Amino acid sequence: MREIEKATAKLEEKLEPIKRRYQTLRARNFPPLRREKQIFNTDLEKVTAEYEEALRAVNKRILTLNVNTPPAMHQPLIQVEKRLQQFREACSPFDL
Repeated sequence: MREIEKATAKLEEKLEPIKRRYQTLRARNFPPLRREKQIFNTDLEKVTAEYEEALRAVNKRILTLNVNTPPAMHQPLIQVEKRLQQFREACSPFDL
C-alpha cells in the first residue's frame, strides 16, 4: 500500500512546476503577454490530461491490489474528479 502512497505523492510533485509558474505569472507587476498565456494554457492542458491519466492508472493498481488483499486492508480509490477539480481551482487557465 505504501507503493500507492508513493505514486500519489509523486503525481502531486509533478504538478508543482506548473503551479509555481502559474503563481509567478499571476504575481508579476505587469500582466502576462498573450503569447505567455497561450503557452501556459497549452502546457496546463497537457499536464492536466497527464495527471488525470496517471490518477486513473493508480486507481487500476488499487483495484488490482484490493483483489489480492483481505477486505480489512483494502485501499480506497482516489477520487479522480475531486482531485482534478482541486487542481483546476489552484491553477486555472488564463483568459485570452
